[in-house]
Amino acid sequence: VTVTTLNKKLTVDGTIIVDANLIATDLTASYDKDTLTFNSKTQKVGERKYITKVNFLPLQYPELGGSVNWEYERTPHKIENKLVVVHGPDLKSEVSRISITQLLTYKYESVEEYEIYSENTVLYPLLDFSALLKGSVTPKNVMYDVDVTYNNNQVSSKLDAKMGMKAPTDYSIDFETKVLENSVELILNHERVS
Repeated sequence: VTVTTLNKKLTVDGTIIVDANLIATDLTASYDKDTLTFNSKTQKVGERKYITKVNFLPLQYPELGGSVNWEYERTPHKIENKLVVVHGPDLKSEVSRISITQLLTYKYESVEEYEIYSENTVLYPLLDFSALLKGSVTPKNVMYDVDVTYNNNQVSSKLDAKMGMKAPTDYSIDFETKVLENSVELILNHERVS
């Protein structure tokens, strides 16, 4: 398709596919002296699983290019999400990328019997940044683990709290936190002997 005005010419060439479980494009757009390639694919690959990939690259300014890859899956007791955003001319760069992964599992039978678990990570190698946050909850246990690193500086914290292990009044708490080179650790236990 070409649209021409008095001073400019816009041309879009390529393919667009629309199917029951797939939408895909492979396009090249030219405007005056600028050219942009755009490829995308969104596909349903399972009952509740989807994948999306988008690449765009301006040929005159490749540093403005990028790609987005996203995967999502949901089952009766689990949700997974993965997102990778790459920026710059190298659409497969392992450094100029932000990666986010998320996992949530859950099981609920009753107020006395349930379990929720979540794990989340963020990575950005270009800035030497990573973050991990995970945690779980059950009727007798709460746990979390946080770890953030930026340019070799680390902040972390962990908690594992349990109750009612053998007797209803029993408990155990392990807590630890670290900021740069300083750390604190606290351990509390109570167990009924008789």
